[in-house]
Amino acid sequence: MRRVRTLVLAVFAVAACSRGVQPDPALHMVAIPPGTFVMGANDGADDEQPAQPVTLTKPFWIGRYEVTQAQYEAVAGTNPSKFQGAGIADAPQRPVENLLWDDAIAYCRALTARERAAGRVPAGYEYRLPTEAEWEFCCRAGTTTPWHTGARLAAQQANFAGARADRARTFGQTAPVGSYPANAWGLHDMHGNVEEWCLDAYAPYAAGAVVDPFVANGDGRVRRGGSWIGSAGEWRCRSSMRGFVWPLSKNSSIGFRVVLGPARVP
Repeated sequence: MRRVRTLVLAVFAVAACSRGVQPDPALHMVAIPPGTFVMGANDGADDEQPAQPVTLTKPFWIGRYEVTQAQYEAVAGTNPSKFQGAGIADAPQRPVENLLWDDAIAYCRALTARERAAGRVPAGYEYRLPTEAEWEFCCRAGTTTPWHTGARLAAQQANFAGARADRARTFGQTAPVGSYPANAWGLHDMHGNVEEWCLDAYAPYAAGAVVDPFVANGDGRVRRGGSWIGSAGEWRCRSSMRGFVWPLSKNSSIGFRVVLGPARVP
């Protein structure tokens, strides 16, 4: 009942903002209402502290899934992923990975241009990477536990630490998006599969309540969510876990998902 009420509120909030403009259903976007949550963890790593109340004041949409290889190639015309080709089962539906932060930004800009031309982008909105706060808000989906699954994260719940519940699939790879159960807001792979680029530059948290936080300037960018790589483990997949990545870094453990939200300048 709580999930149904939350989703109904989300639909009304976003519809009111967008005056009926809706994303292309093929993009699998989920409506998210404004809200307040506690971001970070006082019992986590140093850069997750202090935990702080964060309020997001504008509704937005976020991808139900990480951007797939098929989606990326349809917009960008290329596929940089390691896990692709005839020898990789279901490759087009696996997350795109092995791409720069700038590549993800370019994809979002191209997607915005395409969807705006089709009349599917509300005024003042754009496709972009999620801010770090938007990402954690969506990952938690109303929970306050270390993972949205509770006090632990099991191999049946996410693709992490090189192990997958589906033993028919090759050990230690990405999985097709949506292979694992969604969180309470209907979002898949917020824990594991690939880490996800965020829009923010990496910076320490400020103490106290914050409204619509976003860090535009800095040397590194934020990654979230943990990945399939064995060394990551469940600890790296926690809702509050954050990581520093140079924008010019790329590897097969990092991908992204998109937000349709208020325009930001990274």
